[in-house]
Amino acid sequence: MAYVQNGGTRVWWEEHGSGEPVLLVMGHGFDSRMWHRAVAALSPRYRVLLFDNRGVGRTEWPGDSLGIPDLAADGLAVLDAAGVERAHVYGVSMGGVTAQEIALTAPERVHSLVLGCTGSLTETDQRPSPRLRTALVRYAPDWVKVRMKRNSLYAPSVDRRVVDEDMRIIASTTIVGDGLAAQSKAVATYRNRSRLGNLDVPTLVIHGDDDRTVPHAMGEDLASLIPGAAFVTLPGARHNYMDDVDCLGNRVVLDFLSAHRIEATS
Repeated sequence: MAYVQNGGTRVWWEEHGSGEPVLLVMGHGFDSRMWHRAVAALSPRYRVLLFDNRGVGRTEWPGDSLGIPDLAADGLAVLDAAGVERAHVYGVSMGGVTAQEIALTAPERVHSLVLGCTGSLTETDQRPSPRLRTALVRYAPDWVKVRMKRNSLYAPSVDRRVVDEDMRIIASTTIVGDGLAAQSKAVATYRNRSRLGNLDVPTLVIHGDDDRTVPHAMGEDLASLIPGAAFVTLPGARHNYMDDVDCLGNRVVLDFLSAHRIEATS
């Protein structure tokens, strides 16, 4: 593991495996350890790079305002630190929004794009307020938070041992309250729909059809806005689809990456 300095923020990152680089970008409120099943699936074939977002985990919280472009800049700083000119970029939920921004602002750094359980807000979309989200995370009783996360992230069919393992990771995550609120505000205020038609990179959009956090229709909408994007629905899967439907999400990503090799175009 290592740190890279991006402006006034020290960003924590690490890597696993070898091969073509894949940058993983995590979503709201979770640190990079929640990628553990994707890392296990990808690292035998790829060099997997991952980092903690500002406000959670081991990345410092500078106490400043935060926007999606700042999170995208952190991801690009990790690529720089790893000596990677061009990578596959894979983001989920808020991380999928960040991945979109990386591809829009630095298209020369992105070979392919995978966007999971995410979308693009319209001007009239209303998201829960940052203050409400932060209050739920910081002040709700533990049993309420656990039940909410179980219901929103996992279908009833998911092995309880898998869910319990993730719950232990979530419970041990370091969260800065102001940082979490800033993440929420960054997502709620970010708009990029008018720019998505400019993306010219192989793109896969994945979504569970029982997602209780980001509705499936938002994934369909996102795919329709990106030229040539493929859209895959995972039947019965909720927001953390990597643990749902027998890890089908990981297999879909592996197939996509295999079909869009960096070596084939270099």
